[in-house]
Amino acid sequence: MNHTRSAAAFLSLLLAACEGVDMAVETPTIVESPAMAQQLLGKRPISLQWISWEDFGEAKVTGSAYGRIYISGEQRDPATGNYLLIDGAFTRISSRTLDFVGLIEIRVDHLNGGKPYRRDGAYQFSLFRDRRFWRLTQMENPDGAVDYVDIYFDMYAAKSFQGAAGAASRSTSGDTAATAKRFDGTEAERRDEVERASSSE
Repeated sequence: MNHTRSAAAFLSLLLAACEGVDMAVETPTIVESPAMAQQLLGKRPISLQWISWEDFGEAKVTGSAYGRIYISGEQRDPATGNYLLIDGAFTRISSRTLDFVGLIEIRVDHLNGGKPYRRDGAYQFSLFRDRRFWRLTQMENPDGAVDYVDIYFDMYAAKSFQGAAGAASRSTSGDTAATAKRFDGTEAERRDEVERASSSE
């Protein structure tokens, strides 16, 4: 009887100690390309074209003891209050794609009535051609425009793309409505648009 009471007391103490702790075991990230996973880890520049391709944000990519790779970061423009937030984990890393699950929140003053909007769930970032950054594939936002959410290999890659993007933007009228192009086509046509944008260097 004393052993039973001792076991019950120990179990009560254990449950009390674990209260509020998530006991679920993390699912390891499926790493199909160790080289790409290594490239991803650390501090990475990030950007949203509506905010800036000059003043980059920063995301921290870390691995847990369970082998799951997480990302958390932001880009902000104090002058407008516009921001990009990303917080989640990568479920699979291949040589060209990053499968992501988590939250991507964006606030842009001239989109969605100036209210923040979220992508909350499973998404994918992809490399296009030989560019040294990953771009969110599911780009369309609530206004029907496209969000270029980019994660760069390093600051050199970010600055290189900045120069190409700046040249492209100067070659247009600078009209926001033209930049925030609406798409009525198929998903394949949207992907073609991503590739054209990514190959504008």
